[in-house]
Amino acid sequence: MLSNLSIQRPEAFLLLLAFLPVVGYVIHRFRKLSFTLGGFYGDEKKSKIYRQIKRRIFLRTVFRCFAWLFAVCAFAGFSWGTRNVPVQKSGTTVCLVFDISYSMTARDCDGLTRLEASKIYAQNLISRMEGNSFSAVLAKGDGFVAIPETEDKGAIYSLLENLSPTMISTAGSSLGKGLQSALHSLSLNSANTSYMWIFTDGEETDNLLESALVEAGKYGIPVTFVGFGKETETEIIAGDGHTPVKTSLKAKKLKELSENASKKASLSFSSGARFGKKNFAVYLDSTSAGSAVSLLNQVKIESQESENSLGMNYEVIPVKRHGLFLMLAMLCFIISFIAGEVKINSSKKNAVLASIVFAGLFTSCHQEQKTVLKGSWNWYQGNYRTATAEFLNASYNSEEETMSHQYALFGLASTYISMEQYDAAMDRLGQIRTGSAWVTPELESAVFYNAGIICQRKNDFSEAAEYFKKAILSDSRNTNAKINLELCQRQNQEKNAAQAETEMQKVSEGSDNSSMQNQIFNLIREQDNKQWKKMQSNQKESNVLDY
Repeated sequence: MLSNLSIQRPEAFLLLLAFLPVVGYVIHRFRKLSFTLGGFYGDEKKSKIYRQIKRRIFLRTVFRCFAWLFAVCAFAGFSWGTRNVPVQKSGTTVCLVFDISYSMTARDCDGLTRLEASKIYAQNLISRMEGNSFSAVLAKGDGFVAIPETEDKGAIYSLLENLSPTMISTAGSSLGKGLQSALHSLSLNSANTSYMWIFTDGEETDNLLESALVEAGKYGIPVTFVGFGKETETEIIAGDGHTPVKTSLKAKKLKELSENASKKASLSFSSGARFGKKNFAVYLDSTSAGSAVSLLNQVKIESQESENSLGMNYEVIPVKRHGLFLMLAMLCFIISFIAGEVKINSSKKNAVLASIVFAGLFTSCHQEQKTVLKGSWNWYQGNYRTATAEFLNASYNSEEETMSHQYALFGLASTYISMEQYDAAMDRLGQIRTGSAWVTPELESAVFYNAGIICQRKNDFSEAAEYFKKAILSDSRNTNAKINLELCQRQNQEKNAAQAETEMQKVSEGSDNSSMQNQIFNLIREQDNKQWKKMQSNQKESNVLDY
C-alpha cells in the first residue's frame, strides 16, 4: 500500500506554518489570563482554577491543531491503494507514433528505407480497420501531434505520403517525448479504448522511453513497438548531410524495456486488472509472420469482449483519501469544543462518548450513496468518463430494489446523454422502475423528462411530447417539462404544416399538368370540329353540282 502512496498537492503542507503564530497567540493569551487569575482569586484558589483552565486550553489547542493538520492533508490530496472500477467502452482509438529520425533512412528493408517500409505497413493496417478513430504523432528530437484524434482515414493517408526527417527540425531521436505527446493526444476521459502503436528502429538519444512507458501503463494504455530494419549495422548519412554513421534495429533493447516497464507499471497503479498476466507493452518485428494480424487482433478482440460484456471494462485507479481526512478533521474540531468547554468527570464521560459517536454517525453514509454523489460531482465537472465509472460501480454494488440503484441508473443515463449515446441512455432509463416505492415522483418525472429530451434530439416530436406529458403528470412542478412540451407541440405542428405544404405542392403540380392536357385536348377537339364542318360543306357543294 505504501508503494502506491501519492500526494497530489505537496505544496499544501506550507499551510502548516500557520501553527506557529496560532500557538504563540494561545500561549500569550494564557499568560495574561494566568496573571489576571492570580490577582483576582489569590494564590490559593489560583492553583486549582489554573490547572483546570490549563488542561482545557491545552486539549482544545491540541485537537484544533490536529483538525487543521487533517484538513491540510485532505487538501493535499493523499491517495493510496487501488480499486477496480467499471468503465464504459464504446469504441477504439489507435495512436500511431512514427519515428522519423535519420536512422529510419537506412535502406535495409528489402530495398526500402525503414521509413518507407513503416509507411506501407501502416497503410495496410489502416485499410483493414473499420469503425476506429486514429491520431498520429511524429517522434524525432521531440514529439509532435501531427493529427489529433479523428475518424478521417484520408488525413492519415495524406500524412503517411509525406513522412520525412525534415518535418521536424529538432536534432536527435527521442521516442520518450514522442510517447508523452501520444498520451496527450489521447482523450483520457473518452469512452473509447486507447492503443499506441510505435513504428521505430529503437534508436534514441535521451533514454526517456522507459519512464514514458511506465506513465502509459498507469493509464492502462497498451503500447506495441513495431520494429523496422535489421539488427546488423547499416551505414547512413547523418542529418548534417556528410557525416557517415552506423545504425541497427535495437530489438533486444525494446523487448527489455517493454518487460521492465510492464513490471514497474504493475507495481505502481496496477494495470493487471485489464491485462492479467500479459504485459501491457510488447515488441513485434515487422518482418515476422503474423505481426500485422497480432495488431489487428488487439482491436478486434477488444471489440468482441466489449460487445460480450455490454461494453464493460475494468480499470485500476488510485483510491483518494480526502474523505477520510475531512472526517477526522471534523471529528477533532467537535472534540476540541467538548474538551475546552465541558469539565470531563465520571458523570459526563458517557455524554462525551455519545457526542463522539454522534459525530461519527453524522459524517458517515452508505457507500453506494457516496459513489452516486461522486458520480454526480464528476458529471457536473464534465468528467464523463469518471462519472460513468462511479455510476456503474454504484449500480453493480447496490441491490435493484433500492433507491441508490435507481439513482445510479438515472445518473448513468444522464451521462450517456451528455456523451450523445442516446440508445444506451434510453436503455438505462428503461431499467428504472417507475411507479415503484423506490422511485420518488421527482425522480420519475426526471426519467420521463430525459426520455423526452432524447426523442426531441432525434426529431421525434410526437413521442417526445408524450414523455413530457408523463413527466408533468408525475410531478406538476416540473416547469422544464411544461416548456418543452409546448415547444414539441409547436415543432410538431410546423413539421406537419411543412409536410402538408409539400403534398399540396405536388397536387398543384399535378393539377397544372392536367389543365395543360385539357387545353391541348380542347384545341384538338376544336380543330376536329372545324375540319368536320368543312368536310360537310364540301360534300353539300359537290352534291349540288352532281345533281
